[in-house]
Amino acid sequence: MKRFIKPNWKKSNLNISATLAEFLGKSEQTICNKINENGTEFNQSEIAKIAKRYQLTAEQVVAIFFA
Repeated sequence: MKRFIKPNWKKSNLNISATLAEFLGKSEQTICNKINENGTEFNQSEIAKIAKRYQLTAEQVVAIFFA
């Protein structure tokens, strides 16, 4: 996921980890670990929630979470 998020994160100047943490009800550190692929991954329900919130296509979901 970090291959997709990191370049866009800097461009948009948004705190993606804080936004996702609040949305998913997780700590910001947990979300940072998931974004940076530090031993944890987004689970299926989290991916579904993110996809719905950001209106991601199936192709985008695959590219972001499974590439």
